[in-house]
Amino acid sequence: MTGRTVKKHIRAYIDGYDLSSDAMAAGPLSTVFPADQVAAWDWEVKGGLPGIPEISMGTLNTILRTVETAANGGHDILPGGNGTSRVVMLPVGMRAAPAQGDPVFMGYFEQAGYVSNMEEGLLTVSVPLDKWSLDGSISSYWKAWGSLLHAKAAKTAVNTAVGIDDKGAASAAGGWMEYQIFAVSGTGTVTIKVQEADTNENASFGDVSGATSGALAHTAIPAAGIVQLSTTAAIKRYLRWQIELSGITSVTFALAFVRG
Repeated sequence: MTGRTVKKHIRAYIDGYDLSSDAMAAGPLSTVFPADQVAAWDWEVKGGLPGIPEISMGTLNTILRTVETAANGGHDILPGGNGTSRVVMLPVGMRAAPAQGDPVFMGYFEQAGYVSNMEEGLLTVSVPLDKWSLDGSISSYWKAWGSLLHAKAAKTAVNTAVGIDDKGAASAAGGWMEYQIFAVSGTGTVTIKVQEADTNENASFGDVSGATSGALAHTAIPAAGIVQLSTTAAIKRYLRWQIELSGITSVTFALAFVRG
């Protein structure tokens, strides 16, 4: 993850909704290894849980706009959501809007509040998104930073382009994918997948076993999800997005992958 950026090149996606036009700040995005969490009364030395950090997104600060709909505003999505586990994706564009290969902070975080504030005539909302939600589907992994395989955009056909060189080598420690599907055209189903290859050529790519959203009906969109692979799954060096459309003619989505 190299390069520099500014806030306007960060995006905020939650549960299949793009809240980038509402978001002002998020954080701290943290991975902390807490100490002194595990100790019996007569231990000489207190300890922690090795290799198990606390991952947190911190607080999402948003603007409360005067006109909101479920299609474009956080005020219709987030109120009353205390205790709800949210599928969150924060792509970070490097000196431009997020693009394939850019870093992404993402995960399954529990909403801990929804607090409105009046500041100099501007009504803002703070939404604490607490530590990594243990009832999510990534309990085997403790990494929140991944690679963007598809920046938010509409696609109408299968992918025949090359992918990204993800981390510069193959690995055998599994990983997990997250998808955010914002909208579709037509009726039917859509499937979002991650594909892999040893060489970055279209003909070399094949599906990563298990890295799929499964067929989602148009009636289930907007949608977001996380799919965890085995922690020993082999992942090839190059990765790309792929879709399968049945009846649906267009899908607007974002996709990212965290290598284990």
